[in-house]
Amino acid sequence: MDEPLGYLSRIVRNLALDSARRSGLESRLFQTEGDADPLQVPSETPSQEAAVISGSELRAVENALARMPERMRAAVRMHRIEGIKLKDIAKQLGISVTSAHGLVAEGVTRCRAALRDRQ
Repeated sequence: MDEPLGYLSRIVRNLALDSARRSGLESRLFQTEGDADPLQVPSETPSQEAAVISGSELRAVENALARMPERMRAAVRMHRIEGIKLKDIAKQLGISVTSAHGLVAEGVTRCRAALRDRQ
């Protein structure tokens, strides 16, 4: 290093530029509600269209669950809604982990098919 002072000043300059760029990016991405135009802030409540679509999807999944065999319905509910692990589902239902996995996979496939058929 022939000029350590010049090298250090270049580092400080680059760090300052990086900081300024980052601050500008963050201010554009993370605008506080006080700074935002109230008409541009997204609503927490879903639109009427989204509510109707969600309701329709929910009914389709509920109907698919109602048509499933009891074990399959229980396995899907425990795994996808309650977040229970497959090994615990298998234990509760008195089946193997592989069978529990199969029940959940088939149940989810049926729910997806019901959603596809709804469209």
